[in-house]
Amino acid sequence: MLRRLLVALSFLLPLSAVAQPMAPGMPRAGIDYEVLQAPQPTFAPVKGKIEVVEVFSYACPHCAHFQSYVNAWKKKMPSDVNFIYVPSVGQGSWERFARGFYAAESKKIQTRSHDALFNAIFVEQKLSQNASLDEIAGFYSSFGVDKKAFVDLMISKQVNERADKSRQFTMRTGANSTPTIIIAGKYKLNATQDRGFEGMIKTVDFILAKERAAMRAPQPKKAASK
Repeated sequence: MLRRLLVALSFLLPLSAVAQPMAPGMPRAGIDYEVLQAPQPTFAPVKGKIEVVEVFSYACPHCAHFQSYVNAWKKKMPSDVNFIYVPSVGQGSWERFARGFYAAESKKIQTRSHDALFNAIFVEQKLSQNASLDEIAGFYSSFGVDKKAFVDLMISKQVNERADKSRQFTMRTGANSTPTIIIAGKYKLNATQDRGFEGMIKTVDFILAKERAAMRAPQPKKAASK
């Protein structure tokens, strides 16, 4: 009798209640990540590696918060990953900080100065989020570069070209907020309110596994020409 009652009740349950549930924390397509409508050229292709780009700005407080998660993830980053910072050019100070990034990269001080610049803005508050080119160069001068020469480099043709490349990449991939992660020119990731930056990092690992599987899958043979 009890068994018949349970069977009868099961038919009254909504389909979602008896369907196989999604694994807890499983990244959700369309929420935790988006598949771009068309794959885009990667920013700086490296053969045999999967590109992971973080689109960011030094003027973005969320990017400053996200940096600790990125640093922890990079310490155990798989060897088949090519991680790249791409500054969002935008307008005003966002463009100025992007120019500073590329000038610092040219002077080979970007890696050493990256976390320090976030710290100067959001922790020590020695530098404004709306800093001028001169003020940004003043920050970088603490890493051994000449301040005036650094300003000249920030407005040089070389940096103009790099900033344009960043701008074009963010437009192609729809990276219109920061921080945004673009993987292999195919997937766009942003933090969600319910899972935050920790969930965003887990989604990066999920997409990397997905991309590796796709790379290992046998490619369809081309039809023989007649």
